[in-house]
This record gives sequence, C-alpha cells and structure tokens, in this order.
Amino acid sequence: MTPQPVGRRTPARPPRPRAEVQFWEPVGPLGRCWLMLGELVVDLDRGHQLQVMRRTRAYADAGGGVVAIMHELNLSAMFASGCGGKIACSLLAR
Repeated sequence: MTPQPVGRRTPARPPRPRAEVQFWEPVGPLGRCWLMLGELVVDLDRGHQLQVMRRTRAYADAGGGVVAIMHELNLSAMFASGCGGKIACSLLAR
C-alpha cells in the first residue's frame, strides 16, 4: 500500500445529477398511481426539503401512492401517515 502524503485531502464528491419530475394525476383511469422516489431530498436545503415533502404529501392525500427511500427519519415522520418502528413509513391517504 502506498502511503498518502500528509495533508492530502480526499477528492470532493461530484455533484449529483439534477432530476426533473412530473407529477401526474394521483388517480388515473386504472386506479391509484404511484411515485417511487429514492433519496428525494438529499443535498437540498431545509426549505426545499419541506417544499418537496409537502408536494409529496399532497399527492398522497389526493389518492396517489408514494414509496420513498429516505435517510431523513425526522423529516419522514413529519409527513408520513404512519410509521412502523424506525424502518418503514407510509404516505398513503390519511
């Protein structure tokens, strides 16, 4: 193993690609529509995290389904309609 020079910093993490999302109608002619979201608020400031979560909550309240993978447990608990332990939360219509 080659020793690393003293004071050498690890390279910065590259920026994540930005994604554009289109929210369609929560309920279509075939029934409930689902959003599958992974780490939807990572790298966002708190204001934008809350904005995204409010839109996601509104989608679920209008009859849509949401499956989201998140590491922000406090934020998840604020908007989820129910949580099972600390592992899974659901955003189904209340």
